[in-house]
Amino acid sequence: MKKISPSVMAGIAASVLMLVLVILHFIPYWHYQGESVSLAGYLWRPYEHTAFTTVFRSYFGKGFKVSLLFALPLALTLVVNAVGTVLCTLMSTHRVVWLVPIASGILGLYAFLCHPAYRLSGLWLPHVILYALVLALGILGLLLAGKKKT
Repeated sequence: MKKISPSVMAGIAASVLMLVLVILHFIPYWHYQGESVSLAGYLWRPYEHTAFTTVFRSYFGKGFKVSLLFALPLALTLVVNAVGTVLCTLMSTHRVVWLVPIASGILGLYAFLCHPAYRLSGLWLPHVILYALVLALGILGLLLAGKKKT
């Protein structure tokens, strides 16, 4: 029976976590007065969710907008997680592939820790934990992929 290398196991684990993070973008994140909206839904079509924009403006002032600081990191993490899911599954023995989960972890942690709008949901902490795990697996995979077989 062929033994699975540690970098392949880490690649599978990273792929699963990144796939979960992609799915979480489309699950309702914020809830207000019987309505709910996902991260992707609000970031792509904020004009359809005016109640949530009103809530955010009441918390953060009238100048609140879906700005680059709010939307860009999360939109990038969606793309990076989707690409990383495939790459970490198929090419986990290549060191350069591990830069994808590292980038995902950094972007996700930045988005969820630096913008207070994300903390208005009970799902904030699970996202932070998952992004931290993806970052840790990315670093581990980078170290494991660099080792030579003996």
